[in-house]
Amino acid sequence: MRKVFLALLIFIFTGCAKDYYTSLDSNSSGNVGSLQVKISSPMKNVNLTIDNTLVAEDKFTDQIIVNNIPVGEHTLLISAMGSDRHDLKKEMKIDIKPGQQNTQLVEAPPRTTASYLIQYGIPATALIISNIIIYN
Repeated sequence: MRKVFLALLIFIFTGCAKDYYTSLDSNSSGNVGSLQVKISSPMKNVNLTIDNTLVAEDKFTDQIIVNNIPVGEHTLLISAMGSDRHDLKKEMKIDIKPGQQNTQLVEAPPRTTASYLIQYGIPATALIISNIIIYN
């Protein structure tokens, strides 16, 4: 029983979305800022590029924080492919100020119909079938 409980606990805590922190290699001493990208709901397979430089790849997260970004205008591309949501692909221009954190909010795409069927349809069907078996 203990082993089952421990395995269940590990499964629950390893499947959670985590914030992702990283830093760019910048030669700009002092003239750097940071970026915080917040997605409205956690998504899987999140990729982030800044000026065609891959910063985050295949992350399960709802927040990415990038430090040490050179000051100035940059092109940001965020994409994600989810099994329960429509794909996300958004490109935007950002302006990094020295010593400041730029926050970008990204709306997660809506969930697919299939995800609702899996989440609610299968358990409801199982409940109905089990009630039929039990009470007949």
